[in-house]
Amino acid sequence: MRSSARSKLSKKPSQVQEDSSPEPVTVGVFRVSNARPEEVAKKVETNVRNEESRELPELKPKDPKWRKHYNEVKNKMGNLPAIHGEQQNRIHEILRVFDNSYEYGPCVGVPRLERWNRAKALGLTPPKEVEEILKTKQGSTMPEYTESVFYGEV
Repeated sequence: MRSSARSKLSKKPSQVQEDSSPEPVTVGVFRVSNARPEEVAKKVETNVRNEESRELPELKPKDPKWRKHYNEVKNKMGNLPAIHGEQQNRIHEILRVFDNSYEYGPCVGVPRLERWNRAKALGLTPPKEVEEILKTKQGSTMPEYTESVFYGEV
């Protein structure tokens, strides 16, 4: 901590004098800023607009880049067809196997991307293909991709 900040903090509130230095003061884990609330609100609004304007890629289920992981998924399923999977594509099967892999934690009541991030934060190695799927336009907006296979069932 800077000596000027220490002296400010060690004084009683009535003894603290206004300092015109533009440098923010760090108190514990909090950072005291000289920014006005209007400036902070403007920055937050700008960041939100930038995030919203960022275009997410389209999800293409027939894209060859999913082939390798899909084959791994089929092997995990014993090369059997998915039960009630007649109207589903490769992406659904990849996500279904991720949902049923308990090594990444429980999937009931947790959106897939949140579960993927939690598994990654715990030092596990969830499939990067699942993250790629969930970070597409359809993967982030359509419940059939965002939610677990048990969504609405349990």
